[in-house]
Amino acid sequence: VFVPDGTYYIHRSLTIREGVTLRGTWEDPESSRGKGTLIITDHEALGRAGVPFITMSNSTAVKNIAIYYKNQSFRTPKALSPTFNMVTSVNGVTLDHIMLYNSYFGICMGNNGSQVTALDHIYGTPMNTGILVDFAPDINRIMNIHFSPKYYAECGFEGAPRNEEDVTALRDSMLKDSTGIISERIDWHCIYNINLEGYKVGVHFRKSSQDNGPDWTGPPSGYLYGFDIRGGEIGLLIDQVMYAGFQISNGKIEASAGGEPTAIRLTEKFCTSIFLNNIEVTGKPKHILRSSGTGNVNIVGCSFEDWGYCGGKYAVEIEGGVAAVEYCDFKADKPAFKVWEDV
Repeated sequence: VFVPDGTYYIHRSLTIREGVTLRGTWEDPESSRGKGTLIITDHEALGRAGVPFITMSNSTAVKNIAIYYKNQSFRTPKALSPTFNMVTSVNGVTLDHIMLYNSYFGICMGNNGSQVTALDHIYGTPMNTGILVDFAPDINRIMNIHFSPKYYAECGFEGAPRNEEDVTALRDSMLKDSTGIISERIDWHCIYNINLEGYKVGVHFRKSSQDNGPDWTGPPSGYLYGFDIRGGEIGLLIDQVMYAGFQISNGKIEASAGGEPTAIRLTEKFCTSIFLNNIEVTGKPKHILRSSGTGNVNIVGCSFEDWGYCGGKYAVEIEGGVAAVEYCDFKADKPAFKVWEDV
């Protein structure tokens, strides 16, 4: 189904039927300024479990579409239902070159299973959750993601931020409670080229928040490669990953916002393995890394510019488990490690 250049008002939800692609002409924020396919909606379902604006089915795709909610507020955001979701277990969903100007929940995949999903070139300002993927027993790919307050702030549509005060209000509301990407129960998650700005938490790894039986209650495995997370409080929040571990490499984290700015936080639930390689941390964090769990932490070839703000002292604090730190550059002349006796 081809939707030519233009602005389309859609007041109800859409369902993409099996085997159908909905395709427009929107390309990217630079080349599509004032051009391309724009959908404006006032769809009013609320909550993550609410009827999504667009429901995906087996072997479906939405490509080259920009979406704007005329009933959203940047000062007191409405918890509008996901822009994209699935109602049943589906295979083979593709979202490609999508702009989410002011979603609350952007893309939530996996209420009842999602396999071989591909999310590529997704832009926008989802104000609570950018992408959440769960119940994925086969490889899912999340690539070329660009989330920042600037997309909502610069769109110029009715109801969007108009001045510096408005932009500050938008950023403040997002820093209270927002996450760029949430990775839940996934068998081998491929996450590549991620750019997240202004989120309280950049990427959150955790076990499934739903109960679909004992085989589906676990956390994710896979890799995150090539990322830039900035302007938030916690860059990587790691509750749990699968026994096989998670590889995180080639990225940058700038953590300065909030009361506990921390580049990498491993909670007391962490009990498996995490591998951190070639990560640069800047900003004014309280800690570079703090681990309260009992798992294995491997930190290799990383660069840490500064730390010890907001009442912090040590770059790395590890309370339990096993830690291996090799070939890392601690650039500030400050205490580097606090290690508990059980480590």
